[in-house]
Amino acid sequence: MRLVTSAVVFAVAMSPAAGQVANERPQRSPPPPSTVAVGAPGAPRAEPTWNFRELDRNGDRELTRVEFSRVARELFRAWDMNQNYRIEGIEFYRSLFSSCDRDRDGKISDQELARAAAFWGRGIDGIGLAAWDADRNGTIDLQEFRTGWTTAGLFARWDLNKDLWLSDDELEAGLFGLWDRDGNGNVAENEFAEGNAFAWF
Repeated sequence: MRLVTSAVVFAVAMSPAAGQVANERPQRSPPPPSTVAVGAPGAPRAEPTWNFRELDRNGDRELTRVEFSRVARELFRAWDMNQNYRIEGIEFYRSLFSSCDRDRDGKISDQELARAAAFWGRGIDGIGLAAWDADRNGTIDLQEFRTGWTTAGLFARWDLNKDLWLSDDELEAGLFGLWDRDGNGNVAENEFAEGNAFAWF
């Protein structure tokens, strides 16, 4: 009798249905490789794969907020380094630093900062090497970069509900506002090209 019972239990345990139940536990996908090294000096850079024509589903040569959402979703996944479905201040500034550090040398030059100010800092005064370079070494490190943008209020402007982290909707709204340079509610092809020139990952 024991042999029969054991055989039945073994057969049930090995059945496809049992294996399926075991595999149905929710599992989180690992972050893409590019998220691990965001902001790390010398790290390999993964360039965006966004193509304006592919994003522009209706072919009107402008991206609506819905069409732009793919860009925002991919950036949210990449910038959420600890994969907790929110972007905290340090994640935001590390990622922003990486997007501006084109040569991946771990510091922001005067030219890189000027370029960042023209795009990220529209409407914000006081962005510049002389103002942000606390140790006066001629470049901006991550801490100086974070302090400068925090003083400028960039993260606070994007954090609409003031809970000290960015949701996917808040990041999308902030990004769309940056890329939509003329504020007409759509991202034109030339506006897209300007934004896509940054090293987002």
